Amino acid sequence: MKYTLIIGAGIHNHTLRKPEYSDSPLRSWDALMKKIGGKNYHNPLLGFESLITDTANKKAVPANQAESLLLHELAKILNEEQHKVLEDKDISYPVQIFNPEKVSDVIILNFDLVIEMLLSNGNLPELIKHEHSFYRIINGIKFWHPHGDIERPQSIDFGIREYGKNTLDVERLRALFKKDERSGAYDSSEITPTWYSAMILNPLVFAGTSLSFDEWGLWFALTSRKRNFATKGEELPIYTLNKKDAFCNLYRFTNTIAISDLEDYEKSWQSLIEFLN
Repeated sequence: MKYTLIIGAGIHNHTLRKPEYSDSPLRSWDALMKKIGGKNYHNPLLGFESLITDTANKKAVPANQAESLLLHELAKILNEEQHKVLEDKDISYPVQIFNPEKVSDVIILNFDLVIEMLLSNGNLPELIKHEHSFYRIINGIKFWHPHGDIERPQSIDFGIREYGKNTLDVERLRALFKKDERSGAYDSSEITPTWYSAMILNPLVFAGTSLSFDEWGLWFALTSRKRNFATKGEELPIYTLNKKDAFCNLYRFTNTIAISDLEDYEKSWQSLIEFLN
């Protein structure tokens, strides 16, 4: 059995430690919001909603058109930063964790494609569409972006409304999974591949994400995962880098194991490399 990795902005925080990247929009939603003009907000998702309505008012356009303009601007900003990072020869991402011998799926919560570009040497594979999900295959690993990516700005979920709609998408994926399961399939080779099925069928590794409660879609999937195992025996384990961030939100809810007992993130990432190799 292989692992599913869930990757957040922490992979950028771990890697982009040079001073010129201190305010990189790759590193957090807050940094991204500042780049697109967001200010005086308590929560980035709500802040983006305010930015949509402010833009709609200033440009005298419908809110959905203002949202589209902002998403394209967001994608442009991230694409420029991505290009800068990929051109920087002094930067070294922990790409050793994407080991096809140990990992079958990677769920990336970020909008950028830095990891995929590195692993494909800049030759990004075509998207594969499969039942409400899009993914790319690189070195035999499926890469999913449940919140969309900068290649398709309109696919990006950012804001309360889109996150709310995302739970409906997760329910569709759950229904598809249960349909396959009822037909007698309960093997990754027989279940329709989606990022949801990758979370249900595999042990999970959360790396570089706090798994905040804003991540409604992921919590929906995790709750469904726990229900799915309720009558099937012990739930497959969930791993985190260490006992901070995602571990804090998960360990009371499910079978969560810290890969490293150390709080130092640099050492924790090294432990993850060793764990997956």
